[in-house]
Amino acid sequence: MPADSEVSARNAASALARWAVLPPAERSRRTRPGREAFLASLDAQIPPEVSDPADRAERVTALLKAHYLKMQANSMKARRLKREADARKAADEILDATGLADCGEQ
Repeated sequence: MPADSEVSARNAASALARWAVLPPAERSRRTRPGREAFLASLDAQIPPEVSDPADRAERVTALLKAHYLKMQANSMKARRLKREADARKAADEILDATGLADCGEQ
């Protein structure tokens, strides 16, 4: 019996293949409920005393932008941490290869 990760990978590949052949309008239709639920969750964060629909829409837009900026910041941090880890690993490999890693240790 295949491992769960193998089944999951096959299912994901199958879903992507089906998604790839759908027309854009159909893809948009299928994701609409999720988009609407997300926007509704943002709207729920706005105080109820803000009743003007235009004002609420403007605030939802601001919350959406804030959400994307947080995602951007998290992505930038993850890439920076990976770069730093890769640099440390490369430096350690160089030190190990040259025999300098043991210098200074007693």
